Amino acid sequence: MITRSHARRLLALGLTAPLAGCTLVQSPLNPVSPQARDLLWLFWLFTAVLAAIWLAVMLALVASFRARRA
Repeated sequence: MITRSHARRLLALGLTAPLAGCTLVQSPLNPVSPQARDLLWLFWLFTAVLAAIWLAVMLALVASFRARRA
């Protein structure tokens, strides 16, 4: 039977074990490896393209509302 002290130890081990291999602060916007840098570049490219598409759609929406009123 598991006692409370054993349960606490298991819980502490289970919560700290995944962090044991982390030596640096991990951030998706602070890449270390070349592959991570490539993914970061693709992320910002994707973000810029989608932002441009969103802006074009919003401008078309505003233009259609203005044309409808006239």
